[in-house]
Amino acid sequence: MKANLEEKFIKLDDQVSISYHDEGKGKNYLFIHGNPTSKFLWRNIVKDISKNGRAIAPDLLGMGNSSRKDNSFTFEEQYNYLKQFIFKKELKNIILVVHDWGGALGIYFAKKHPELIKGICAMEFLYNPEISLKKSGLIPWLIFKILKTPFIGKKLILNFNIFHKVFLPLGTLRKIPKDILEEYNRPYLNKNKRQSLMDWIEEIPYKNHHARNKKIILDNYNFFQNTSTPKLLFHVWPGFAIPR
Repeated sequence: MKANLEEKFIKLDDQVSISYHDEGKGKNYLFIHGNPTSKFLWRNIVKDISKNGRAIAPDLLGMGNSSRKDNSFTFEEQYNYLKQFIFKKELKNIILVVHDWGGALGIYFAKKHPELIKGICAMEFLYNPEISLKKSGLIPWLIFKILKTPFIGKKLILNFNIFHKVFLPLGTLRKIPKDILEEYNRPYLNKNKRQSLMDWIEEIPYKNHHARNKKIILDNYNFFQNTSTPKLLFHVWPGFAIPR
């Protein structure tokens, strides 16, 4: 199955081109995916939203059909390119719809630019990695520990493509049809296209690593709890990022 999404590209600098879907008119709904997906995650809902509003869904840097980089990237780099995308598209009165790392990026933007945000809809976003890991159960904890283990995690993600072969199917209650799974996997068919999947694992703050990211994530959650901006949180179970 090919993604039934009209694809456009916007150049942000000499090296980076962002792929995105932009359909409909009216209120701006900005959909930001996480790891290990792409804008394909939103393929169904953007069609419904575009009947009464404008649905914009970019691929993050190094993901989907957006530009890859020769080197690894950081959360800050991802955020800066997302911010450039929003500013270059001149988006205002934005309703954010965010998932996973897309939640961390989107809520960080909302915190810094509240005047541009009209609402936030969030699901399974990182709010406190240590609490999430402790309460999510033994299996998610073991998976995380394995992926964070030097050499082993890198081999599993880059060489074996464990995200799309194992974790994505196992992390979904219903069975994902083969053609849908193939489309999720299509942007990451070879090792060189999977670096972003590994980078996101590296960016998860754990123990004494990535203290800045940990502060950003905790500040995000505090902002999300206390902002007067209308918000909707989908709390799902079984879940991982926001456990019971």
